[in-house]
Amino acid sequence: MRFYTGIIVLVLLSFLSSSATAQEKKPPRDIKFSSDTADYDENLNRVRLVGDVVITSEGSRLEAPYAVYYTVKQYAEFLGGVKMVGEQSTATGKEMKVWYGDTKARLEGDVRLVSQKASDGEQQEPTIVLADQLDYDWTAEEGVATGGVKMRQGIKRAFCDRAEIYQKRNEILLLGNVRVEQGNGDWLTAQRAIYDTQNQTVRAEGRVVAKTRLEQKEESSEQASQGPGKRPLPQPLLEEPDYDLLPMRRFPTVPLPWLRNDE
Repeated sequence: MRFYTGIIVLVLLSFLSSSATAQEKKPPRDIKFSSDTADYDENLNRVRLVGDVVITSEGSRLEAPYAVYYTVKQYAEFLGGVKMVGEQSTATGKEMKVWYGDTKARLEGDVRLVSQKASDGEQQEPTIVLADQLDYDWTAEEGVATGGVKMRQGIKRAFCDRAEIYQKRNEILLLGNVRVEQGNGDWLTAQRAIYDTQNQTVRAEGRVVAKTRLEQKEESSEQASQGPGKRPLPQPLLEEPDYDLLPMRRFPTVPLPWLRNDE
């Protein structure tokens, strides 16, 4: 089986090299395949790789349980759970279709894209995009995510119907029912927004509605417990003088004429 797999790999490499040379646009590139089993149908120009499929090319690695490649159409399908690891991003999904001639791919089902680009020698905070489907052009480094799109970077979160990803410009264009949240109380909604993944800034357009929370200066625990009506009064500036108390005197009784002692 090892010899048979080696023949399949040679067929693929020779085909890709001749195709690239004929187009005279890009130099030939090496693609390495490995799997548990493989077969080649010459009539259908089809190669099937089954079990622990690993494909590496130009610093990227693709893993899947099953893959089928059509040599004439330069078209491949990966099924059963796909993981693609690049130099600055990792993408996962349930299945993927690749058009090698157009340098395009479509990842479908619970798509998760994690990107982390280095800037001035420092790694940026990773940007995570979740969607139902991701169409990606790896030559232009651009993609379109659709279906329940969610994005997160640090404490910022965003939700929209469609997200256009431009990795060379460090921008993500959010379209349709856009909502951007930051922290516990700040949010904005708009028809569209441009998110800068390098500076972590947002520029919103179209019916923008925003809410922010203002933090008030905290009082001391003693003042807060007393309340506004129970705070102590300020001390007077002048002290009141001491008063001398007069001694008590006994006054003589005064006889009243209408009262008699014998009665």
